[in-house]
Amino acid sequence: MLEQARSYGDILIVGVQSDESVRAAHAGLRGSGDSGVSFSQNSRRPITPAAERAEILAALAAVDYVVEFEGPSARKLIEQLKPDIVVKGASVNPSPAEAAEDRLAEANGVKIVRILLDPGYSTTLLIERITQARA
Repeated sequence: MLEQARSYGDILIVGVQSDESVRAAHAGLRGSGDSGVSFSQNSRRPITPAAERAEILAALAAVDYVVEFEGPSARKLIEQLKPDIVVKGASVNPSPAEAAEDRLAEANGVKIVRILLDPGYSTTLLIERITQARA
């Protein structure tokens, strides 16, 4: 996905959500949500700390810069950077907040590009595999 994102511009800046923001985003999930992951599994997030995620991403040839952001979305980061294009992983069912964020960005001249994610690669599936291996 990052190599595809790079093809849309001259510089690729990747936003990494802070650990606190990841925990907050998943703390509200109780029981079994859309992802099918129980609350106890979601409370283990993030699996890898933001600093390590940023270091790994920064080492990739396609990535020029990595920036950590706070909050449930990268909206403030996008407002600060004022990019021409924002590339996101395509969500099957974007949330109303995500759709509103996209409309706001587009209203400010930012082109939104969605790239399909490779099936079978997600934190949710990784947690499920680890949990099953421990059982």
